[in-house]
Amino acid sequence: MEEEAFEFFKETKETYANDEESLSVLYRAMGEALIGVDLFEAAILVINEAIETLGEDIEFLWLQMERYVALGLSDQVAETGNKIESISPFDSLSWHRMGVLYNEIQDYDKAIEAFEFAQNLDFPDKKKILFELLKVYEKNGNPEKALEKAKELLHLYPDSYFVNLSAASLSAEMENWPEAI
Repeated sequence: MEEEAFEFFKETKETYANDEESLSVLYRAMGEALIGVDLFEAAILVINEAIETLGEDIEFLWLQMERYVALGLSDQVAETGNKIESISPFDSLSWHRMGVLYNEIQDYDKAIEAFEFAQNLDFPDKKKILFELLKVYEKNGNPEKALEKAKELLHLYPDSYFVNLSAASLSAEMENWPEAI
């Protein structure tokens, strides 16, 4: 079955070799299909071929970075992240997405940097970015900064049970009993 799929892919690439837009769609579809059946290495090969053929399109780079995350290839994640940064340096959505991926591979320093930068670029969902920062600061062993983000969240959403509970827990962890109570 796989061999037939790759043969069909090869034939279809040849058919659309002169149509860059169709070829781009074809590479994306094949890359995502391979991802859907957990053939991450094969997906990376297809995405790499797409980048070689069509250039460093940001969507291909995102697919590539996500596959490197799935395989736990931290060096490649960082390298691809740098390429995305150079293509889209002031896009808060890209920085947020990078923060999520760095968090996934437990590179908390880079995740914090990416989330903070997204916040500075006015990421549209204030609650989401503050919550991401709260979680990653806590995972990184920085309860003071996590509590700072919890307080910012409480300023926006004072009735949030979860954020109140998180703030109280962080305060207790730091033995800041007046704020914990």
